[in-house]
Amino acid sequence: MRDFQMRDMADQNRAELLNRFFQGTITPDEKEVLANWINESDDKDLTKLMEQSWQEYEPDETLSIDKSEQMLQAILLRAKSEEAGSSKLVSMKSPKWWRVAAAAVIAGLIGLGTYIFETNAPSKDLAAVSTSKQANHDIAPPNSVNAVLTLANGQQIILDSVQKGQLASQATANILKVDDDEIAYDGKASNNTTVEYNTLTVPRGSKIINLKLADGTSVSLNAASSITFPTVFAGNERKVEITGEAYFEVTKDPTKKFLVTTNGVTTEVLGTHFNVNAYKDFGSIDITLLEGKVKVTNDETSAMLSPGQQAQVNGKGKINLNENADIDNIMAWKNGLFNFSNLQIQSVMLQISRWYNVDVTYEGKKSEKHFSGIMDRNSNLSDVLGIMQLAGVKFRIEDKKIVVMQ
Repeated sequence: MRDFQMRDMADQNRAELLNRFFQGTITPDEKEVLANWINESDDKDLTKLMEQSWQEYEPDETLSIDKSEQMLQAILLRAKSEEAGSSKLVSMKSPKWWRVAAAAVIAGLIGLGTYIFETNAPSKDLAAVSTSKQANHDIAPPNSVNAVLTLANGQQIILDSVQKGQLASQATANILKVDDDEIAYDGKASNNTTVEYNTLTVPRGSKIINLKLADGTSVSLNAASSITFPTVFAGNERKVEITGEAYFEVTKDPTKKFLVTTNGVTTEVLGTHFNVNAYKDFGSIDITLLEGKVKVTNDETSAMLSPGQQAQVNGKGKINLNENADIDNIMAWKNGLFNFSNLQIQSVMLQISRWYNVDVTYEGKKSEKHFSGIMDRNSNLSDVLGIMQLAGVKFRIEDKKIVVMQ
């Protein structure tokens, strides 16, 4: 009798933890307790308690087998497990998915999967993905670097069409293709060096490309972005110009400040790690500092940033300082993820259109919904849209166009 009472109390405690998990009020310590229990529990007991908790969370909705499978697929979509060595979907034929799915969510292993939810209903943060596909109209994620390097003489090199090795020489610099997604400049300025400028352009629908400048600075370019830079750095400064979005890891050189310009905004550094988002359709120019110090200036004012801070320059030139930037969100693109944080559908679709090289149109009344979630950028377009459909937005794919039916 005593064992039965203790087991019943334990079930009540677990059920309370599950309820708080579904409601989004669970603490990190409670998540750890719940994850440990899930890893040790019996499938039957786990299923029963999960169903009970779901009923308290959504009393008018039955947790069907299809719904449960959708939840698992959302969590484990294109899983990045190095041990498994596979990015394919996990089988959902066995009830053991409960343990895997709940453990993945509760332990916070976002890097292993996918979730998305509508954030104008803050208590509902459990995600699901539609299993329906538009197989005949699907679009795969970028599988190559379609970047174009324009040399000082106007010659253009399409990078995915050339082999690794030396691509060209510019003044005193050699240009090397190091890998499929990386090029590097090797050279130094002399007293009589003529400065020549190259431009690296990454179109929509291209994988990210990495560039190593002649001073050793590393730059990563997102889709629909470009950088114009000297082949070697002469004089007392290192200056480049970008469009779109780029991440910099600047080699320290106290004798030569590093300047990044975009749309009249200049970021000045000596050696640091930072991200610049300057897409014209973004609404502002955002400079986010990860390491070191930078100074952001325009014609109106300036601001000094410390790590974790972000300068947001609006269309009128005003600089707003975000003291606690969401670094995971901002750097998601560099880490192979979409990370939506309370975004309207229009902002979400801007990111999707750049990555998959698709146009977006809208039908019906403009949606006021906001979305949050994380998705693998290596997923097919139908997978990404399928996840969002469960948050109440309908889509159809027409060739290279997405129609959002609101």
